[in-house]
Amino acid sequence: MPAGPRTGRLVWQQQEGRIERFDVVMLQPNASDLDGYMELHGSAQQLDALRDDPELQVVLYKAGLSVSGMWVADGFAEAGIARQLDYFRQALASVPQRA
Repeated sequence: MPAGPRTGRLVWQQQEGRIERFDVVMLQPNASDLDGYMELHGSAQQLDALRDDPELQVVLYKAGLSVSGMWVADGFAEAGIARQLDYFRQALASVPQRA
């Protein structure tokens, strides 16, 4: 994706090795308020450092002030999914099952 006003900072973060990559997703019209999102990929260390970046915090505040329904969520991909499934199975094993 070409760099633009919304992605230029992410292109720079990727070029500097601060993230592995990013994707911009636009959704078809749907019943939710979610029209699209940006997905950042990187190691836990890369994403932790990005989360703590003061400049990014200001960018997120600015976006939140001008975009209705803007939010940030952590997620898991690749090897992270297997780890989360292990946690889920452990939790499930400790919850009484209904018949």
